[in-house]
Formats: sequence, C-alpha cells, structure tokens
Amino acid sequence: MPPTLTLIQQERLIRLRYPKSKTWYRTIEGHKALWIELRLQVAPIYESYLVRICYSLGVRPLVFVIDPKPVEEAQGNLTPHLNYDSTLCLYDPDKEQWNESDPIAYTIIPWTLRWLFHYENWLSTEVWLGDSLELPSNDVPTASTTGPEQST
Repeated sequence: MPPTLTLIQQERLIRLRYPKSKTWYRTIEGHKALWIELRLQVAPIYESYLVRICYSLGVRPLVFVIDPKPVEEAQGNLTPHLNYDSTLCLYDPDKEQWNESDPIAYTIIPWTLRWLFHYENWLSTEVWLGDSLELPSNDVPTASTTGPEQST
C-alpha cells in the first residue's frame, strides 16, 4: 500500500487542482484537522453548492453541503446517500474504496460532484441513479399490515 498522505500533502494537492478553495486547520479533540471549503457546480444548468470537508488522519473525510443544504426528504422519500449527521455518503467504507494514501483532490471532491449530480437528478425524477448499497436479504425491511388482509 502506498504511504499515507499527510494533511499538508492533501492540502497542496487540493490547492493545485482547486485554486479557489479555502483551507485551514483546526484541532478537534486533540487531533489536527484539515478543513476545505469550495464551491462546486456539476454544470451551468445546475445549482452551485458550497461544500465543506473536514479531514483528520485516521478518520474518513466528512463532506457537508453548506449552501444550499440538501433537503432531507422530497416527495415523501428520504434523500438517498445522506447520512444521519448530514454528511454525504460517497463510498462504501467496507469495500475499502478510499484510504489515507488517496488524494482527496482526486477522489473525495470528484465523488462529491458525482453525488451532487445524482442529487439534482433525484430531485426532479425521484430516482437515484448512482451506486447504492444493497441490504443483506435478512435486513430488508418488510411491509407490515395494520389491519386484516382483504381478498379480491
């Protein structure tokens, strides 16, 4: 496995690829964290989003859409791939699709753009066209009945 990229290396790669991004450091619970803020827009016809990323070594990058905030549900459906803490679900950590040797500038940020693309499409079509985690068969929710079954 390639060596872990330091926070400074991650920041330099981000600033090279996204020169308008803002970066700063803050200590959280005794750990130094790199914060990144940038505006992303999938295409001119789509909304422009202010995105904030928090990354500390040993913890997966946390990606927040700051403005406009994604809706938690639309047309009665919960927003797909939006975690309980309002961070974006960009990949399956169990499949080891990202690790600390991967540049955020070439993985997490492009994946965020992909998430925004699928989100915009979901808002208008109610269909999430991106990757989805499949639940194991024993975890699939089942419909419950609230009254006697009716026969036809």
